[in-house]
Amino acid sequence: MYSEAFAKELWHGRPLPEYDHLKLPKNTPRQNVKSGGYVKESYQYAWWCVQNTDSFEEAVVTAFNRGHDADTSGAITGQLAARIYGIDGDKAIPDWMYDGLYAHQHLVELIFLESAYTILFGPQISRREEVSSHIQPASCFCKSSAS
Repeated sequence: MYSEAFAKELWHGRPLPEYDHLKLPKNTPRQNVKSGGYVKESYQYAWWCVQNTDSFEEAVVTAFNRGHDADTSGAITGQLAARIYGIDGDKAIPDWMYDGLYAHQHLVELIFLESAYTILFGPQISRREEVSSHIQPASCFCKSSAS
């Protein structure tokens, strides 16, 4: 249930009303928000971070600073926040987070390709076959052991 909600909301880039009942109220005190590795906690905490901050950076820093299962919480929050705030603009991923990131340009191209596809064909179309013919396999993002 929570994994499905996360996947659909991530795809659409916004909270979907049919999953509002799965989220914590925005005004839930931070000390009452769990951030363990369980799917329910991770989903609720990621949305709580996004809903209680105003930018990608704030959301991710809030997620990591909570502690507990910070890597999981930060990664999930980062996915939601990146999808919502994007890569351009005042609320988007800040440049300092890109500095030194291996394969940065490939990742940006992939983001733009998927965004363009969604604009042209809508999120309801299965795009695995269409997109896969335009991108390199994930192995292109890894440095070879020979380098």
